[in-house]
Amino acid sequence: MMTSHPLIPPHIPSAPPAAGFQPEPAQPTAPVLEARHVSKSFGEIVVLHDVSLSLDSGRVLGLVGQNGAGKSTLMKILNGQYPYGSYQGSVVIAGQEVRLRSPRDATRAGIGIVPQETSVIDTLSVGENIHLGQYGARRLLTVAQLQRRAQVFLDGIQLPLDARLPVASLTTSEKQLVMIARTVYARPRVLILDEPTTALTDTEAGRLFDVVRSLSGQGVSSILISHRLNEVFDLADDIAVLRDGRLVDELPRSSFDRGRIVTAIAGRRLDEPFPSRPTHVPTAAGLAVRDLTVPDPRRPDRLAVNSVSFSAAAGEIIGIGGPMGSGRSELLEAIYGLLPARSGHIDVHGRAFTPQNPKASISHGIAFVPEDRKSDGLFLNGSVEDNLTLAILRTLSSRLLLRPAARHDTAARLIDQFKVKTDQGTAPITSLSGGNQQKVLIARALAARPSVLLLDEPSKGVDVGARAEIYRLIRQAASDGVAIVVVSSEVPELLGLCDRVIVLSKGSVVSELDARTTTPEDLTLAAMSGTLNARTTPETPQ
Repeated sequence: MMTSHPLIPPHIPSAPPAAGFQPEPAQPTAPVLEARHVSKSFGEIVVLHDVSLSLDSGRVLGLVGQNGAGKSTLMKILNGQYPYGSYQGSVVIAGQEVRLRSPRDATRAGIGIVPQETSVIDTLSVGENIHLGQYGARRLLTVAQLQRRAQVFLDGIQLPLDARLPVASLTTSEKQLVMIARTVYARPRVLILDEPTTALTDTEAGRLFDVVRSLSGQGVSSILISHRLNEVFDLADDIAVLRDGRLVDELPRSSFDRGRIVTAIAGRRLDEPFPSRPTHVPTAAGLAVRDLTVPDPRRPDRLAVNSVSFSAAAGEIIGIGGPMGSGRSELLEAIYGLLPARSGHIDVHGRAFTPQNPKASISHGIAFVPEDRKSDGLFLNGSVEDNLTLAILRTLSSRLLLRPAARHDTAARLIDQFKVKTDQGTAPITSLSGGNQQKVLIARALAARPSVLLLDEPSKGVDVGARAEIYRLIRQAASDGVAIVVVSSEVPELLGLCDRVIVLSKGSVVSELDARTTTPEDLTLAAMSGTLNARTTPETPQ
């Protein structure tokens, strides 16, 4: 049982052991937490491959890797969110194997997690939120008592919060601090921080790290997941690197080497048949974005996109990279009119354009393929033909009446042109593979003959063969003079498919790189450093 320490009020009752956990005295040399040979699959997709990690008392482990590397999946196993039996391998606490079947089991075993998503109750005060889950039926406290005790705790860890305030009145970063305080208040022996500084200012992040250091001095161990290498280098005692669900490197502080870690994160360029680029550099005006600023729809007190400027010439493919939460998707959604911009200017072929809604954007020649094809892109109750022709129904109608023969012929032509594998156009769209569904979305977007094509994660959930065909279609569209902007989490895709890559961090542009000369390590470092990279290229002439 963990002893109390100055940061944690001694009045909190000790938690009962987790299911399957025998609270016998641990060996002094036993790690506080271990993952042994952990593998996890979702259907046929393997997201963790035989991963083993250990965490010693009082140490901070930095866990790094690209989006989709398996970091959050592993943490959800350690937190009981993916219960025992849903994965292979074992979780061991203080030398004892545990079978965590829920987050509550993990809390009882001394594992606390601060997730990426803000999870607080706005109708309660700061003090009440901090106490959530801390007391059973054995003792009742008034709201005033809860708030007083919470204030003593907050003052002790130097977090500038008023325990009496309703959480609804706080900023997003202050709500994040409430979540951190609530997790620390529960006296965890292991504290998991999953991208904890995404919504924090530098000053708030500094206070958080001071708390983690103080806890480490008192024997509390931590796992820090972060895309910001400077934070990891500053705080961690050890670093582990995941790539494609595998543990590919581990380093103690004495061996920290930025180049080695970036190389481990980036890996090598995938052997995918990317189409060749044109030898000439396009210069004709396509899409120009200047000083675009967009409020975050989920966090109104902060900006998702902060004064972003870039251009994509007609016939050019521009990649948008950066860590999760950097504003990549919000940038595309604002250009397409799905999100309102606070300020900025957009030109399409040299003409000013204000994207008030998707309909207006379509009329100005802008097409958009969203990241989630099933929720936001496909008409799942329709046929392949329905989905292919949805954007061009007006051209297939006469006097407001749809011409079925014209629609059928057009769909058949698109199926052939975009090599959609289906028995017939009347087949349900749900009968197609993920790759062919994605080709339908791209075909539908290009059928309207846009001058600008916005693609958010165009190869997500697509096998290698279908990817090659999608890349060919994108490059062919560029050859036809379409200005294309591609948001992607995959370094090889950004470098192999695109002509230039814009890197975002916290909603701002931090690098502009020539994909022809940039290495995977260069791009990974630019995305994870979050600072302006000196290796920039001049913007394409308008």
